[in-house]
Amino acid sequence: MNSESTGIRVWKNLSGIFHNIIVFDGSVILYAKAENDQLDSVAQAIEGGQVPEGFKAKSIALSSATKVIFNRHDDSATVHFGQGKESKSHELDFATGDERDGFCKLIGDTKGWSASEVKHNIVTACVKPVVGIGIVGGLTALLYFMAQDLAAGNEPDTTGRRGLLKTLVAWVVDLIGSTGVLVVGGLLVVCMILWLVARVKTPPIMVTYKSRG
Repeated sequence: MNSESTGIRVWKNLSGIFHNIIVFDGSVILYAKAENDQLDSVAQAIEGGQVPEGFKAKSIALSSATKVIFNRHDDSATVHFGQGKESKSHELDFATGDERDGFCKLIGDTKGWSASEVKHNIVTACVKPVVGIGIVGGLTALLYFMAQDLAAGNEPDTTGRRGLLKTLVAWVVDLIGSTGVLVVGGLLVVCMILWLVARVKTPPIMVTYKSRG
């Protein structure tokens, strides 16, 4: 959707569990969740240059955007913004791949970016899921032994800079116990394996818009 008079572009997504709206006015990307019956009225108001009362959206200043990445096999795009420790990213979901492509090209053209494409093979498609399985497996083992120690009456080490985080982790592990840790860890590993299978069946084709200067 677009409005020639205001120069504002609006994308609506009615698919999936959460319905969302994405807006680009040439300098700022806005994104927000919206109720299904409100999407049309919100989109029309924004295209007319009006912000509906009660409409709350998060924003990304285009000047802070550093790149946009997407996989041609899905309908989302990830916008990276900020520098150094302030670097962040947000995934935007579109109704179709064509709408996603149009958004990314518009952002790229506005920023003066060029696009590059990387077609993964089966081997490179496996890297991220395999690393993820290793990390989840290692954390599961670590937390399992922590749960065993807590069950034996040993006090966890909650000292240091991240004492509060350690205390919270110990509390959760103590709450669910060693069996709970194995169940949660096992479910996460299964999810990683399903991700691995999906990437092997359809290796991603990653497109990146960014400055090449």
